[in-house]
Amino acid sequence: MEQPICTIVGMASRVGLHVAKKFADEGFAVAMIGRTKFLLEKYQRKLARQGYETHAFVAEGDSFSGLEKAFQNIHDTLGKTDVLVYNESVIAQGYASQMTGDEVLADLRINVAGALVSANAVIPHMKDQKRGTILFTGGEFAVEPDPNYASLAIGNAGTRNLCIALAKELEPDNIHVATVTIHGLAKVQTMFDPDGVKFEPEVIAEKFYELYAQPVGQFETEMVYC
Repeated sequence: MEQPICTIVGMASRVGLHVAKKFADEGFAVAMIGRTKFLLEKYQRKLARQGYETHAFVAEGDSFSGLEKAFQNIHDTLGKTDVLVYNESVIAQGYASQMTGDEVLADLRINVAGALVSANAVIPHMKDQKRGTILFTGGEFAVEPDPNYASLAIGNAGTRNLCIALAKELEPDNIHVATVTIHGLAKVQTMFDPDGVKFEPEVIAEKFYELYAQPVGQFETEMVYC
């Protein structure tokens, strides 16, 4: 059997990095899509020192053609994506009354539309195979908006509803679509660590794998972690 592929869109030092480790531990080849080549190479080196082999592909989250090209490169060089993890977002601070329509739309291109483009890049193969998993990193602002992060709250809500809509559409094809809704922040070990409720990213990564491992007929659409 060919090695299964986990593609992560939006690599970062917290959730993305530990989701990559978890799925690599479980025998997956890991493809990382991120905005910055330098950071992707940094994550590759860090993971390589820990014994993990990963593959890096550069694409801006708001460039739909760039995302589509990155997925095509992955599928041509590694194989079709079996598990998609969309971990990309714009964390913009500001009240709704202080934002312009263009600013909201720019954030939504990454927070919601990029998620849809990424999902659509893997759905056809998953339908052909009658299996597959699509997971989104969600946040508490989807259900409990913080007025100081209005754009992120709108994006979280949009991604959550996109997830629910796709889950209902694709479950008959045995495709599991779900979100891990994190009520707080993942820890990062720096002096600039922001305030707030923080969780170990290793534990959060386990939640993504738990969703992936759920058998047909027992799919959960949302796992709330708080």
